[in-house]
Amino acid sequence: MSDFVAARRDFMRRFDLPAPDAPRFEPVTLALWQTMLTEEWGEFATALADYSTLAEVDKAEARRRRAELAAEGVDLINVVIGLLVSQGLPVDAMFDAIHSANLAKCANGEVVRRADGKIMAAGRQGRRDRRRRSAGRSRARPTLKQGVAIG
Repeated sequence: MSDFVAARRDFMRRFDLPAPDAPRFEPVTLALWQTMLTEEWGEFATALADYSTLAEVDKAEARRRRAELAAEGVDLINVVIGLLVSQGLPVDAMFDAIHSANLAKCANGEVVRRADGKIMAAGRQGRRDRRRRSAGRSRARPTLKQGVAIG
């Protein structure tokens, strides 16, 4: 798999786009990324809707729709990563922490799934309950996942 974060950071630096190494609120840059995210999300949603009817089209159209979904998905990933990098957020560290947390969802060889197939953390409460529990945490050093400090 390509290193999306390094590639996006390289692109941003080559084209003089802000890519700070530490968290830094960049409101003007943020507005641009929000606009691009809205545009890319719309394009991805359209490609996904087209892809969902793949069984109804011929092989050439199916190939085109697969390519379109992949292209729009990568565009969306690029924009999301660019937005986070533009604000100096620790995308690599956060990815690693979330990936580790996701792998830990298999406890003692057991995978817990919701009715719709989403893999859940074994023996843990839902996201809303975790947010309520974490609301009482100290705000002195905000963290998000597995001890990744932000700011």
